[in-house]
Amino acid sequence: MPFKVEFKNEEVKKMIKNLSDLDRQRILDDASTILLNSAKLGFVRKVDPELKPWPESPKWYTDMKGQNTPLTGPLTKKIQGGRFKGWEFEKVNSTRMANELWKSVGKNKAEIFYKPKAKERAKLTQFGGDSKMRIKKGSKVIEFKIKIQPRIHLGISDKYSRIPGGSDIEHIERAMSQYIEGLIKK
Repeated sequence: MPFKVEFKNEEVKKMIKNLSDLDRQRILDDASTILLNSAKLGFVRKVDPELKPWPESPKWYTDMKGQNTPLTGPLTKKIQGGRFKGWEFEKVNSTRMANELWKSVGKNKAEIFYKPKAKERAKLTQFGGDSKMRIKKGSKVIEFKIKIQPRIHLGISDKYSRIPGGSDIEHIERAMSQYIEGLIKK
């Protein structure tokens, strides 16, 4: 589920194509850094690229896992509260989604992606869907079918940014302009 940036404006495409490989890679690095930071801020602020708040976790799930950041899963195997307090989650997913988001920059493209161990969970997080959760107490095991609400975190907005000071596009355009102005001055 990599996220790619492609420039649609023909003038921008031509300008980028005429840069040296190193300069083009630096511009793509700046653009992908902006998008990566925006996505990571989205985790912290619990908002999508259009600044819409993520849906709240159901109260029963929040009670079970305790108060911690979204998209982390429970931090302990012990269920913290609610009807099943004293039970354990059969499996604790230690993957912290914001920490699994990376970027790759080449001379002609940049991608924001998840490490392989987080890809499936990232897809479920981004789009929502059906999942299962198993809890246990002694030899007794209960499996719940649960509906995961989408928490859109990858994306770009031409109106907003999770980074203050302009939209995602404006941040990228500003970074590109500053870089190119620096090249012209040389």
